[in-house]
Amino acid sequence: MIFVVYKEKPSKPVKTPHCYQWDYNQTLCIEDVPCAITPEVHFWQEGLEKALVVKGTFESNKHHHTVTAVIPNQMLQNADPITAYLYDETAEEFGETISAYQIPIIEREQPEDYVYAENGEPISPDDEFKIRRSTVDAERTDSVRN
Repeated sequence: MIFVVYKEKPSKPVKTPHCYQWDYNQTLCIEDVPCAITPEVHFWQEGLEKALVVKGTFESNKHHHTVTAVIPNQMLQNADPITAYLYDETAEEFGETISAYQIPIIEREQPEDYVYAENGEPISPDDEFKIRRSTVDAERTDSVRN
């Protein structure tokens, strides 16, 4: 797990502690987020056509707000740094990037016993639209039946 402290809209991504290439099931934990948000983390790495969008979780107590998101395992197969953009999806029609972090990846040889496993399927913008659309369609169908 990588722990970082929230920094609002830095001029360049804040460097985080590193991961090793071929690690798996790693989590980015952003502490001291100033307010309740609907978090998404957009993970980007050199060579990707588009960022991989992961729904984060938001936890809060009286003095502490934390956003947590799983780093896609497929990105940890490469030694290129990963940039994570914390995105606040405050409403369906708009949202904004509120912070950014760079996760260094230390290169190493692939372990002999390494087996790739998905860890929380990233959601593409097209998939997100389809999910929202199917939810709306299901709600309409239920309301017609009742």
